[in-house]
Amino acid sequence: MYQIRRKLILNVPHLRFPEFTGEWRSISLNKFAQINNHSTKLEEYFHYIDLESVEKGVLLNQKTINKNEAPSRAQRVLTRGDILYQTVRPYQFNNLFFDISSGEQYVASTGYAVLRTKENPRFLYHLMNTPTFNKKVMLRSTGTSYPAINSTDLSTIKIMVPSIPEQDKISELLTLIDKKIEVQRKLIDLYKSLIKSLNDDLYYATSEDIFKLKNIILPLQTKEIINDNYLEIGDINILTGTYRVDPNKKYVFGAQKGYCNNLIISTIRPNRGAVTILKEDIMISSALLQLNIVKNYSLKFIKEYLRMPKVLHDFSNLSFGSAYPTISKSDLINYKIPRLESIEFELKSRIVSRVSDSLDYLHANIKKHILLKEYMLKKLFI
Repeated sequence: MYQIRRKLILNVPHLRFPEFTGEWRSISLNKFAQINNHSTKLEEYFHYIDLESVEKGVLLNQKTINKNEAPSRAQRVLTRGDILYQTVRPYQFNNLFFDISSGEQYVASTGYAVLRTKENPRFLYHLMNTPTFNKKVMLRSTGTSYPAINSTDLSTIKIMVPSIPEQDKISELLTLIDKKIEVQRKLIDLYKSLIKSLNDDLYYATSEDIFKLKNIILPLQTKEIINDNYLEIGDINILTGTYRVDPNKKYVFGAQKGYCNNLIISTIRPNRGAVTILKEDIMISSALLQLNIVKNYSLKFIKEYLRMPKVLHDFSNLSFGSAYPTISKSDLINYKIPRLESIEFELKSRIVSRVSDSLDYLHANIKKHILLKEYMLKKLFI
């Protein structure tokens, strides 16, 4: 690929494969693809895809229903290669490239416009997920809380398209990125399942194998902190147990000193799982409890254990207040966790720690691929 450098404004994208040189052509969407023009009778039973079934190009679920009990919106019968474009709140980008050929019937809600093209359908799918196309859609949408575009207005939108070989090349690249993201998401689900299985064993430890957190904490350090960055509850990622601070945000009155390798637990809404490990000396919110765990215990294991759903449920029961449920320091440090002295527990804790590291890597890698795709969607299209 190379950057296009020119004085004249040509109908070509900023980033392009070097073997292509011709200008792109302008065409109405309804000239490039059929929109809701295909009709097929509903079978006795079919798989139904509604607006809650798709998120960011991923089919999360589908319902198998009887046609006599089907909602009135179940009308769009699908064929492999169709594009489902969300016409309600299109800024969410919850569109889908339908790539299933199971022999069973799939039907989409009328909340989607279903497009079918004789050229490269994946190219059209990616084009309809670009910021440029979305801007055109939003300008034609009506409504404030639930902006929507009808199929007629959608069909009149002008798009810029290249030759079919260039469509193939672009769609191949973007689809490869999508597949990498999909594989990593599946790995994340598998790793989470493994951690849950291991943690379930540890959660149901016998009374002889558990101890209170206060039995493994040391007094906090008292050294000065040069770093004046500030960590608060909202900076902790509840999905990964990691954190990111805004370098422009300074600490506020009442903040406390936080020290590297200490365990941090949110005392406000503790059932959300805002638990992390400090990677640096930093100022932290007074709503964060800081524990200096003795060195012969696995910090990462304790962090993951305290983020388990069953533990978070316990924290919820121990909390007081309705708007901002809060758990006391006393209840937290008296909370019981499994003893790690046995070989079995130590082995499991190490596995949890290693898998947690892999999860952090996968989450970071997915984010990189998503940013890469966002960049490509801006540069590979007009």
